Amino acid sequence: MTNLPPPLSAEYSLGFYARQPVFDAKGAVWAHSIYFRDGIEAVSSEGRRSDATTSVLAALVGEGGGPRRIIKFSAQPLIYELPLLFPKETLVVEMTENLAGDMQAMEAIRKIKARGYLLAVSRFSGRPEAAPLHALADVLWVDALGCQEPELNRLAMACRAHPALPGLMRIETRAMHETARALGFQLFQGHYFQEPETIVTRKLSSSQFSRLKLLQAIEQEDPDFKSLAETIRADVALSFKLFGLLNSAFFSFPHPVESVKQALSLLGWEPLRTWIRLIILTDLTPPGKSSELPRAATLRGRFLELAGRSLGEGCHPRPENLFLVGMFSLLPALLDQPMSAILETLRLPEDVAAALTDQNHPAARWLLLAASFERADWAGVQATLVLLGLAPLAVAQAYSKALEWTDHLFRSVPA
Repeated sequence: MTNLPPPLSAEYSLGFYARQPVFDAKGAVWAHSIYFRDGIEAVSSEGRRSDATTSVLAALVGEGGGPRRIIKFSAQPLIYELPLLFPKETLVVEMTENLAGDMQAMEAIRKIKARGYLLAVSRFSGRPEAAPLHALADVLWVDALGCQEPELNRLAMACRAHPALPGLMRIETRAMHETARALGFQLFQGHYFQEPETIVTRKLSSSQFSRLKLLQAIEQEDPDFKSLAETIRADVALSFKLFGLLNSAFFSFPHPVESVKQALSLLGWEPLRTWIRLIILTDLTPPGKSSELPRAATLRGRFLELAGRSLGEGCHPRPENLFLVGMFSLLPALLDQPMSAILETLRLPEDVAAALTDQNHPAARWLLLAASFERADWAGVQATLVLLGLAPLAVAQAYSKALEWTDHLFRSVPA
């Protein structure tokens, strides 16, 4: 019997999904197909809800690495670009042929393909009207169940007209597997190999998940400001806090700030991104977690940023990236998620990710400096200052300024 992990608080719930291995011609696991399940006893995804894809994605946020996952997306999640929540190396985006007739979905599929994601088309029929989708596919799945030999031969031949890998799904007998190999299929899946295994996870609440999606969006090198503005405007709680902050005495703008576009023109993108990060961080804190955690994370980030600026052009990582290192270093404590799973969602700059995950990486010395300073471990501070080439007085001033800045900031954030 499966042991269910207990939820830690009301902000967490149990997530369910099933996975089934996909094998290549050599018998190695090429990927796992992922299916929606609404409970531990569920044995199929029949009657799946319209939000099945997002439920699966939410359940997978806390999962680590391993073989790539094949997840089926309907039109709307593709248009919302939800596949981009996960690294291209870990995801195969599966879809049905009927999306070939949906112009919005096809536009989104082309964008996702251009980002380097693998695409799979399920239940390949070879029908001409779906040819634009077939041309984009990296995998074409033929359904073996109930497929007679003449039809299977036709579909195998139709697959060969495309550069995609031909795969046969729902294989239930050894004879069908041998036939598939003889016909040139290269990927194989079905109950003959292994029945789907139901996995139970503890997943983030929908509000936390949406906050992590927004964090991902603002960390892009070239963010889509129009889409970002619409996302913030649609989130009533986030909008209230962000514009409450921008219209507080902390900024004292002569006129009320009423839109992201207006805030962008007044502040510039980098400062505005800092405030959005702060609002999201405070909003991510679940009930039962210390309200000091987001403050401590912000203080740590500001301290490292200011300490880095004292080095001038020689600072590595850059000061703005050091802010991320400090702030995000406490996300595992906030979310009860491993750092590896959080980084799968956020995809931060390379040096930031290295500092957060590899204690032997040179960038991780900055976190060691912050931790030593917070513990009043002055011997540790001194040793790290030498490694980083920092002046003791500059670092002491950086911490003092960061403390004052953080206190002022958090007094301005609406509750």
